[in-house]
Amino acid sequence: MKATSILKLVDKVIRRAKSRAPEEIAAALHIRVVTCYLGESTLGMCQIIKGRKFIFLSDRLDYTSTRMILAHEIGHFILHKEQIKTGLYDDCLFDQKSITEREANIAAAHILIKDSEISALLPYGYTFQQIASMLEVHVDLMCLKLRQMKKAGSEIQEISEPTTYTIFNDIRLVAERSGHYE
Repeated sequence: MKATSILKLVDKVIRRAKSRAPEEIAAALHIRVVTCYLGESTLGMCQIIKGRKFIFLSDRLDYTSTRMILAHEIGHFILHKEQIKTGLYDDCLFDQKSITEREANIAAAHILIKDSEISALLPYGYTFQQIASMLEVHVDLMCLKLRQMKKAGSEIQEISEPTTYTIFNDIRLVAERSGHYE
């Protein structure tokens, strides 16, 4: 699916929820969000069980990671309804070779980050890491958003593709520090 189509679908859901907050979007879509132990590597998953929509989030996540994974799983509900019937497990959030994961990441970036928020911060010379921190998102997700904005015609400097995505290392380090990761 083209990014412009993804953004239109996500915008429709944001308008319906009257919010960009992932928790409020989940509620507007009648998705139950459950935080629980999901094993060593699963960060989140979405399923339809007996006709009810569920997103399961790892209880090992910090605030920023929880929001990002919730937005990503909402992206799956918006874009990949047929695949959800068998369950989608996310331990490959930034696997850019997977079309469904990339599409869900585009949706998550659009849910969590307004174009205007990034545009307002870029002229001040902040680093990508600083902007991501100010917006309470992971830098990889913010870079994906910047690339989408550039493709849509925004005047943004060249964004280099990270050679490795650090999201899982970052999430696991936070979980280890808080004593939630074994």
